[in-house]
Amino acid sequence: MKTQLKDLYDCFYTPPEFSEQKQEVEECHQTLIKVLEKPERRLVLRIMDA
Repeated sequence: MKTQLKDLYDCFYTPPEFSEQKQEVEECHQTLIKVLEKPERRLVLRIMDA
């Protein structure tokens, strides 16, 4: 039973594409790199990790 459910799931599930979100994240990242100095960038990364 468990394998049947997994097989059905694998057959019908398609992972969503987040191309718009990935592009927005990349644009924001590039903006931060341009605007912030290195210590501030590190702080932003620490905040994101937390």
